[in-house]
Amino acid sequence: MTLTIKNSSSDITTCNKENIHLAYTQNMATASGNLSALHFVQWEILERLAYILQSFIPFFIESNRNIKNITDVNYAISRNLNSALSIIDREFKIDYSKLLLTHGRLQTGMVALTKAVSGGIEFSWARYGCTGELKTHKAILVVYCETLNECVYNIGSARRCDFKATLEIPQLSGHEVHTWLSFLSDDECEIATSVYTGTCIIP
Repeated sequence: MTLTIKNSSSDITTCNKENIHLAYTQNMATASGNLSALHFVQWEILERLAYILQSFIPFFIESNRNIKNITDVNYAISRNLNSALSIIDREFKIDYSKLLLTHGRLQTGMVALTKAVSGGIEFSWARYGCTGELKTHKAILVVYCETLNECVYNIGSARRCDFKATLEIPQLSGHEVHTWLSFLSDDECEIATSVYTGTCIIP
């Protein structure tokens, strides 16, 4: 089941790092006002979806220089999440392995893996094929905790040629997290499609 939301141009709220949550809430409310025909289950999906996606908005904005307003945010979200939504036994589910946080033409992180370390997650990726400009591409590390609805990410603290990087997240100790890896070009004009690297429980 998929749900597409379109706002008229007069309803668009300018989106920036200072008002991203306000803008998102306002535009979701505007869209919801035009969805009176939805069944009750669809309303539950919309409500749950809005709750989860708010934690990813800062990442979408910072990782994609082309996002300038809330319409761009809505497009990025719908493109990446529609295929991951499902209802099983009347319970809303997200298949996080199908969630694409970034989408682009750069080479992805081949054989990407994660493991839990003290207070964080260690990401690693294959060494082969890392030549030329690929070496200096910025690594994008993303972690999401469903229990706390919190997204933590780092862009550029490691390069592709490092072959591994650790994202320190002691605030999530004891919780299970979902993880993704991607890469960004030096000029930040191109990005790789994110790779889902599984779940870990932070020690």
